[in-house]
Amino acid sequence: MSQTMNDNAPDDHAARLLGQLRLAAEHLRGADALSELVEADTESHPLAHRHVLDLRRELAAARLILAALKPAGAAPLPRADFSTIAQAAMRRIGILRQQKFELASTAELLIHGDPAPLAAALVSLASLLPSGFLSASVRRFQPGEIGTDKNHAHHGILFCQGEIPSLSQFRPAFSLKDLRLAASSHAGMAEALGCILQHGGEVFASAAKNQLAVAIVLPALSSGPLSGAADEALQESQLKGTETLLVVDDEDMIWDILSDHLQELGYTVILAENGLDAVETYKDNPGLFDLVILDMVMPKMGGREAFAEIRKLDPEARIIISSGYMAEGEAGDLLAAGACGFLRKPYRIAELARRIRQACGR
Repeated sequence: MSQTMNDNAPDDHAARLLGQLRLAAEHLRGADALSELVEADTESHPLAHRHVLDLRRELAAARLILAALKPAGAAPLPRADFSTIAQAAMRRIGILRQQKFELASTAELLIHGDPAPLAAALVSLASLLPSGFLSASVRRFQPGEIGTDKNHAHHGILFCQGEIPSLSQFRPAFSLKDLRLAASSHAGMAEALGCILQHGGEVFASAAKNQLAVAIVLPALSSGPLSGAADEALQESQLKGTETLLVVDDEDMIWDILSDHLQELGYTVILAENGLDAVETYKDNPGLFDLVILDMVMPKMGGREAFAEIRKLDPEARIIISSGYMAEGEAGDLLAAGACGFLRKPYRIAELARRIRQACGR
């Protein structure tokens, strides 16, 4: 009996650790959402506003350190095509830098990962390079070419200013101490670096007189059919549809990833960047939309108000709500009012596709 208890102890400890980390993540998300509200309220009080900004930097650093911990038992990530993720990121980077990127290859590069957070992380990490012309290349790295893992291949993206350096010149860009400093000094860097760590990836840099480059790499999967979908489950015929969807979200990465994959499943996708835009779009196109996918936290008009306004226009409107800042229990009033379901961000495309089919009656 004693031996059995000892054998189970590591698994019990891992389960407790995983639970504690999830609880800590919930508290951090709540604290971050509250700090955003307080930040807006203190803008007219410089000293208080400075303290709130300091708090937000500390929260960012805490999220980064939390993301760096990978306890046993974490749920596996879906398969995804890194080429598709990189293209979505490069569209956004091109807008920010007023530059057009063209990928030399669009071959499927399979990884395990959540597409939207990864695309956002690539955008943030590209900002490490100062303004100016930026070249980008997406490729497969053979074992030993780059990264600390000499036994497995990686897929990655290389951003470069100036001459493209040889791979032997790249060195690890950050230690955990460096990550914390980056999180405190660069908006969005905590989430970006934490996301890459969570996916088992690494960030490398090369700096010389006439060149500056950053490479972000992720463990490669063996080749296999994916057909551009974010999850093998997306190939199931029961997840496909022909309905017209209104996707409401203020995150550009959500737009690109959802639009690409939902259109692959057969849907027509219309995008709205905030609640006010969603209400006006719905009003201007009566009877067009079969389903609305509505984020809760947005500028100009939040999700709750947009939900109420759309329901005034169409009491039978089918609406799925989503948020990265609230739990399903906090959305109980909207579910009771007729929302078709709640999705906690980040969610998998396959999970969204299933909810869409459920809401649309199949």
